[in-house]
Amino acid sequence: MRFILAFGLVGLASLVGCATDPGSDDVSSADQEGKGGTDNGTHLSATAAATGQSCLPDGNALVTFEGVLTSTASAAWAEVTLTVDSGAEQSIDEVLPTQWSKDGRIKTFDYSYDVELTAGAHDVKICFYQPSGHARMTACATAHVVVEPCQSPGGSCSSHTDGPFGDTVGNHNLCHGKLDNNVEVQVKGDYGDTATLTVSGPNGFGFSTPINRSGQSCVYHYNWATRDGNNGGAGAYQFTVEGNEHQVDWTAQLFCL
Repeated sequence: MRFILAFGLVGLASLVGCATDPGSDDVSSADQEGKGGTDNGTHLSATAAATGQSCLPDGNALVTFEGVLTSTASAAWAEVTLTVDSGAEQSIDEVLPTQWSKDGRIKTFDYSYDVELTAGAHDVKICFYQPSGHARMTACATAHVVVEPCQSPGGSCSSHTDGPFGDTVGNHNLCHGKLDNNVEVQVKGDYGDTATLTVSGPNGFGFSTPINRSGQSCVYHYNWATRDGNNGGAGAYQFTVEGNEHQVDWTAQLFCL
């Protein structure tokens, strides 16, 4: 499940900067917090990590946070909250009983939330609360992320050949039972002001569309809405981004759990 959230320097309503390389250690690190004990062996636990960043036209950075919520007890409804830099806690989502994946006693919920952040270091805390009110049915995870300022206008991207990052590289489980999520296609390089994304996949599926440059950065981003039948099902997908006499190709094996 994916949401785009905005946060500011004060409180929880707006975030700044362009992203550094999401694969570097100083950008993505997880600090997991487990609340409560393990009374009767029933409890919630959660993980969180920053997995991808891209510049936005307004100069802010869109940072993707992903993780897994695990329950050894109930697959009940849970409230999801977000806190940035020890600011106010804000409700951002609800986990429904039908969204849990079940394997015997263990239930899991894979999540992905996009948060707009300002340049600099941030601690993003994601918490899950089930309605029992007991501490062990609460789980929080904190991810530390460093967002660097966007490249200044007029700069060159010719030295950037990093290629794709984000969902199609590090998160191949892109759904909860069926391909019905949004897939963030992100690539860094020198593709000019106008670039084209081509996607092809199983069962003859394919499309071609412009992929937008994020402000004056070297990052290009396209939000592929795979719901409503706009996909070829689980399997191998081929991605191509081309522009400014440059081209990058990669494949991803997309599947569902």
